[in-house]
Amino acid sequence: MINGLAPPPGPRETRGFGPDRPIDTNATAKGKAKNRRIEFKLID
Repeated sequence: MINGLAPPPGPRETRGFGPDRPIDTNATAKGKAKNRRIEFKLID
């Protein structure tokens, strides 16, 4: 739930990219923190 709103009902698709698509280096704690994320893409 984001801002008190739930996503509409319907099918969901999930993908795990883990080490394949980092946005920052894993050599530092700050970089590792940036790589721990969840991204949402809303498609109509």
